[in-house]
Amino acid sequence: RLGKPFERYHPREGTMGPCEWSAPFSLDTVGSTQAVDIAGEGFLLEAAMQVSLAAGRFCGTKIITLTPRCVICNKLDQPVSIGQVGCEESYRSVIGTGEMQVVRWLEESKERSLRIKLLPDQSRG
Repeated sequence: RLGKPFERYHPREGTMGPCEWSAPFSLDTVGSTQAVDIAGEGFLLEAAMQVSLAAGRFCGTKIITLTPRCVICNKLDQPVSIGQVGCEESYRSVIGTGEMQVVRWLEESKERSLRIKLLPDQSRG
């Protein structure tokens, strides 16, 4: 749910807010993958950053690919609620059937692990 550059999602308000700059990283080593943390107050997104070269005419161009370190894909036939261990219930997210969501750590001081709970499927009457 990252929005425009350098914004983050506030789960309680349902709005976007500013993020902090990540630590500096190098673009020198083509073929390398590095961990990059994108953080704001009470928020951390872990991403993998890969440096590669473009093919053909643009072979000198470096391509930087950012990929979330963790994504949850709900392939169950009912929605689930996920949340970081040790965080308030109000920080829980709901992932519907067939939906995907990037894992964000909402409290850096807490353990980086999740809890998942099955929710009743409201679409079944």
